[in-house]
Amino acid sequence: MDFIKRHYEKIILLGLFVIFIGLMLMVQSVINSTRSVTDEHLALPKRQANFVNEDPAEEKFDTARLRENSRLKWFDKELRGDNYAQSDFVRAFPMANCPHCQDEKGGEYTMIIPKNSFTVQGEKKIRKCPQCGKELLVPPVITKEDLEETGDNDPDRDNDGVLDEKEKEFGMDSTDPNDARYDMDGDGFSNIFEINNNYAPNNPDSHPPYWWRLRIDAIRQIELPVRFMALNDNGFPDDKTRWTLQFNHPDRYGRKRTSSSFLRIGRQILIEGRNYKVTDVERRLTPVKGVDKKDAAGKGMIDTSRVFLTEVVRNRSLTPDKLVMTVNQPAYSSDKRPVMYDCGDISEPRQKYTLRIGDRIQLRSFAVANDNENAGGKKNRSKVVATYQLKAVDAEKEVLQFTEITRSRKKGAEEVIIEITREAKVPAKMIPIKKVEKVAADAVDGNAVR
Repeated sequence: MDFIKRHYEKIILLGLFVIFIGLMLMVQSVINSTRSVTDEHLALPKRQANFVNEDPAEEKFDTARLRENSRLKWFDKELRGDNYAQSDFVRAFPMANCPHCQDEKGGEYTMIIPKNSFTVQGEKKIRKCPQCGKELLVPPVITKEDLEETGDNDPDRDNDGVLDEKEKEFGMDSTDPNDARYDMDGDGFSNIFEINNNYAPNNPDSHPPYWWRLRIDAIRQIELPVRFMALNDNGFPDDKTRWTLQFNHPDRYGRKRTSSSFLRIGRQILIEGRNYKVTDVERRLTPVKGVDKKDAAGKGMIDTSRVFLTEVVRNRSLTPDKLVMTVNQPAYSSDKRPVMYDCGDISEPRQKYTLRIGDRIQLRSFAVANDNENAGGKKNRSKVVATYQLKAVDAEKEVLQFTEITRSRKKGAEEVIIEITREAKVPAKMIPIKKVEKVAADAVDGNAVR
């Protein structure tokens, strides 16, 4: 070891020298190997052609014979001198559908033949379809004047379901196929629906009952915007009155964030605009499979505690609603609630209303939003035209009962019950649509308005 310590520098230099000699020998071997490379080694291998040259004069390239033997049988002996008979398969020429050849299932035309297969006017011999063999007569030539004359005799030229006579009577456009679905007077009913039910579409005082506009979207249990998150016994496991319950809910000031409330038994919380009182709480720990149930520390236990809430009602005739929430689980309404929308509302997306028994829904006019011209150009806001209160819900039969809230109803008078079912009064094809500029409507298909 002493020898290595004294001469370690010389040993390192010796090792580097040995490496250098090895590299020089390697370079020499590479140089010697390159001298044995010849041009034959560098030449690229020849590949076999993947195609075969064929003679275009062969019989299989005879386009005339191919056309004659085709199942289309377009070329008759009498058409030899025709320009179409001399064309190949690439050149485009006038074609037409045979009115006789149709698909048996779909009823669509399936045979396309050259235009010269039809009988020419004045020709004595009537030509036949080369596929089905039936006679092909020259179709009648319809001029622009013929179309205009036919249109004048058509009682519904725009084919929107409203006769031109009615459209003229109510100031509609007989050339606009969309105006039947517009709401001219802003009462929430389309023009065609009012005309079909003998009402005036240009008079806001002439309309069906407003509740006809209400449609049922669904009847189901609703997930509540409040969730029971945690239970803290604060060191008093046997005294429920000292336990703290955490609830998460939307921010009360309308900010887009979630807020938390920490309550005890007897305190109240606001849910969907109504006050609920915390009446009781039940602490439950469910053991996980495979874990000892006697684990005093609570490890391996799932918290399934429940909290019970009762609605605070001032009117004693109303039955208070009761809710049961499980910790860290979505909370649902105790009853099935109808989700409805006003089909007279032309806004996008259409607003939906989730109602409980006793809730009210207000229907408005849409004159300004739908047609500024009929509103006289004034910036009048839409007004409430009817108010209805939900009285009963039959979830199985999907029937809702409403009463109309009116100021004119005398005290002691019987309430008129209105029943709304899945079979809405206004058909889907007659729900009013938003009015668009005619230029935009002409630029797309006639039914482009949504």
